[in-house]
Amino acid sequence: MVEKGAHGNKKGHGFYKKVKGEQGKEYLVVDPESLDYESQQEVSFESVEQAKKESGSAGERLKFLVNRDDKAGNFLWEIHSDLLLYAANRIPEITDSVEAIDRAMQWGFNWELGPFQRWDAIGVRESVKRMKSEGREVPESILQMLDSGRDSFYNNDGTVYNLATGKVDQLSAPANGALTVSGLKKDAREVWGNKSAGLYDMGDGVALFEFRTKQQTLGFELVRSVEHACQIVEEQFDALVIGHDHENFSYGANLGEAGQALQEGDFDKITEAVENFQRVAVGLRYQPFPVIGAVSGRCFGGGVEFMMHCDKVVAHHELYCGLVELGVGLIPAGGGTKELLLRAMDKVEESEDADPLPYLASAFKTIGLAKVSDGAPKAMELGYLRSTDMIVMNRDLLLATAKQQARTMADAGYRPPAEPKIKLMGKTGKSRLDVTLYIMTEARWASPYDKVLAGKVAHIMTGGDLSEPQEVSESYVLKLEREAILECFRDERTHKRMEHMLKTGKPLRN
Repeated sequence: MVEKGAHGNKKGHGFYKKVKGEQGKEYLVVDPESLDYESQQEVSFESVEQAKKESGSAGERLKFLVNRDDKAGNFLWEIHSDLLLYAANRIPEITDSVEAIDRAMQWGFNWELGPFQRWDAIGVRESVKRMKSEGREVPESILQMLDSGRDSFYNNDGTVYNLATGKVDQLSAPANGALTVSGLKKDAREVWGNKSAGLYDMGDGVALFEFRTKQQTLGFELVRSVEHACQIVEEQFDALVIGHDHENFSYGANLGEAGQALQEGDFDKITEAVENFQRVAVGLRYQPFPVIGAVSGRCFGGGVEFMMHCDKVVAHHELYCGLVELGVGLIPAGGGTKELLLRAMDKVEESEDADPLPYLASAFKTIGLAKVSDGAPKAMELGYLRSTDMIVMNRDLLLATAKQQARTMADAGYRPPAEPKIKLMGKTGKSRLDVTLYIMTEARWASPYDKVLAGKVAHIMTGGDLSEPQEVSESYVLKLEREAILECFRDERTHKRMEHMLKTGKPLRN
C-alpha cells in the first residue's frame, strides 16, 4: 500500500478511499489481497440482533456477545482480551488507579464503559479462566485479586480494587459535590423501595425517587410507586427530586405490559392504567412540596410527561427527548398533549396582539411529527423545557444541582399552583390544524394511520366540537386525552404498531 502511495486521506486513499457515487459520497475499502478498492459490505449477525432485543445495558450486551461462538463473538473476544490485558499491564506504569483509566476513556474518548468496567461486565473470573486456557499471560495483580476472593474491580458497596497495592479503596466522587444513587445506597439512605423504584434521603429535607425498571420504563408498579413515594415525602420531607444514575432518564411507558393486557382482552386494566398514569404524572405539579426533575440522555413519551409536570427541571445538556407516542399507535395522554398546548398558548399571552394559530400549529407538529430534541436547548425550543428550567453541562452534578433547586424552592415557601385555564380555539383552530395535517400527509411526512392519530391530537388541542374559541379547565383537556388514547387501544392498527415495536424496536408506518 505504501509503495502504491496509499498513505491515507492526504493522498486521497489508504485503507479507505472516498469517491462520489450516485448516492453521494461513498467510502470504498481496500481488498487486502488485490489492493483494489470495493464497496463496503453490509454485515449482520443473528447474535447481535438477539443481544439488542434481550440485553438492556451495554455491559449485558457485551457479556452476551463475547460468549457467542460465531464470527461476531470471536471478533469481540479477541479485541477485548487484548484490551483488558493491556489496560491491566499499564498499572502501575501510568497510574495506580483502575477508575482513572476508566474515566479517561469515558470522559476523553466517549466510551460508555471503560476497560475495567467492561471486564466486570464480562465477568473477571470466567474470562481469566478462558484467557489462561488460550495461553494468554494474565498479570499477577489480577490473579491476586481473584485469590483474595474478590470477583470484580468495582463493587456495589462503593469500593474499587487497587491493582497496584492489592487493597480495596473507596471510589472517589466523579466531581466535587457530586451526589449519586450508588453513594446513597452505600450510606444506607434508602427510605423505601421495591423492584421498580426506590426512595432515598438526599439530606437537608430532600428526597430522591429512583427508577429501577429496565430502560427506566414506566410500568404499572412504578406508577403506583410514585404515588406511594409522594405520600412518604409529604409526611417526612420538604421536597422531591426525580432522577437516577442511569444515562437515560426514561424510555416511556412499558409497552410490554400494555400489550399483554390487550392480548388477554383485559381492557379494564388498560383503562385503569391510563387513568392512573395521567393522574400521577399531572399530579406531580399539585403536590404540596416542590418536585424537581433531574433528566439526561433519552427521555421519551411518558418520561417527557413526568418531566413536564415537575415544578422545575434540571436537564443535562445532552437531552434527547420527545413525545413519540404516535410511533406506537398512541397519543400523549399523560398530560403531554395538554401541557404542550398550555405552553404554546402561554406564549400568546406574552403579546396581546399575537395570532395564537401559529403557536398552536407549532405545538401540533411537535407531537404529530414526533419531534425529538438533539440537546437540551432544542428541547427548550420545542416546548419540552421552559425558560425557567436549568441546563447543566456536567452530568455528574445533575442530582446535586436538582437537590439545591429543590431546597431553594422549599425555603421560598412553596405552594402548589391552582388548576390553570386553557384557551381552546375550537373549529377555527381545528380548520388550521386540518390544513397543517393535509400538508404533512401530502409531503409524506405522515402515513395513513399517522393522519388518524394526529387528527385525534388536533381534536384534543382545539376542543374539536367547540363552536368558538373559549377557555376551559385543564381537567377538560385531560378528559379528551383519556378518551382519545382509549380509542387508540381499541384499534387494530395500534396493536400492529405496538407488536412491531416490541419485536423489532422500530416504528411501523402503517
